[in-house]
This record gives sequence, C-alpha cells and structure tokens, in this order.
Amino acid sequence: MKESDAISGYALLSAEHSPLHAYLLSCVREELARVRKDLPQTNKRLFDLGCGNGSTAAALTRNGWIVSGVDPLTTGIAREKTTNPELDLQKSGAYDNLASQFGTFTVPINQEVFEYLYSPKAYARCIFDLLESGEPRSS
Repeated sequence: MKESDAISGYALLSAEHSPLHAYLLSCVREELARVRKDLPQTNKRLFDLGCGNGSTAAALTRNGWIVSGVDPLTTGIAREKTTNPELDLQKSGAYDNLASQFGTFTVPINQEVFEYLYSPKAYARCIFDLLESGEPRSS
C-alpha cells in the first residue's frame, strides 16, 4: 500500500463491490435507465468521479456505458485493472482539471465521495465542467 493510500484511511483491498456499493449500484442503474431514455443511443459517456476500486465502472460498462473514472487512491484502480484492463481509470481527483484531460460527459456519478472533500465548491466546479452542457470556468 502506498503512503498516500494509507493516509486516507480507506484502503481498497478488492475489485469487488462492497455490500454498500452493491446496494447503491441498483439505485444508480435505475436512475441511468431513466436518463438514458432521453439520450441518443450514441451518447453514453459516463464519468465516475471517485471510482474507488472501479467495480461500479466495470458494472456500468457491462450495461453499455462508456465509462472513464478517477480516484486519488491507486490500490483499487490497480486491482480493477487486473480484472478489466480496458477500463479508463486513472489516478486523479476532483481538484484536478478533469474536463481538459477527459473531455465532457453526459452523466457524472460518484459514490461515497462527499465525506472526503476538503473543498465542496471546487468539487462542484469540477462536476459542472465535466458535464456536456456545462461551460468551463476559470479557477
């Protein structure tokens, strides 16, 4: 485990869903099905901000979404990449300029992120900039 992972107090030791993620995933899938009805079939880009171990990204990819995601911890992403190397998951976070790195997305999601934020305002700006309809703002 890297020092930055240990400092967070949230080590991701598995590429599987935790019981909480499994519960949240059903809600996320239900909402995405509702949103998808209003989208062109070609518009399926989704961004998972705080993707953790990537298990949600992997599940949503199997549901036909094109998923990119970031997390500041490397342990979970590394574990998921051994199972699903095609996933676009990278080490980064909400305080980085993700829109310039990844582009914009139809849908941004996150699970269990808010309790780790130091700057909710910067996080909200990041989400806004990642949205296709959002206009980039200067910091």
